[in-house]
Amino acid sequence: MDDDRKGGLWLTVLREDKPLDLRLLADELGSSRLSFASAERLLEALVIKPGAVSPLAAIHDGPRRVRIVLDRELLRRTLLKFHPLVSNRTTALSPEGLLRFLAATGHTPFIVDL
Repeated sequence: MDDDRKGGLWLTVLREDKPLDLRLLADELGSSRLSFASAERLLEALVIKPGAVSPLAAIHDGPRRVRIVLDRELLRRTLLKFHPLVSNRTTALSPEGLLRFLAATGHTPFIVDL
C-alpha cells in the first residue's frame, strides 16, 4: 500500500516480480509523491500486516479510503493468486472474480499500465 502526501491511500496490485516505479505511478495517478505505507498504517486502514497485503483486504475498507490500482497485465491472466489476509495461505480467483469482489466492496479500481 502506498501513501501520498495528501493522506491518500493507494493499494497497487501487480505481478510479484514486476518492478514498480513510484514516481511514474504517482504521475499516472495525479499524486505528488507516493511512498510505502508503514505497518501501523496497513493495520489501521486495512487490518492487515506487511507480507499479507492483498486486494482482498478491501473487505476491511468500509469507508473506502483506500483506492485500488490494478496493473492491466494482471487482467489478461487466467488465474490470479493472492494472500487471503494472512501470509501463510494463498487463494486463487479469475480476473473477473477479482473485479466482482472489488465492486462488491464498493471499490472501482484504477486500471493502469505499469
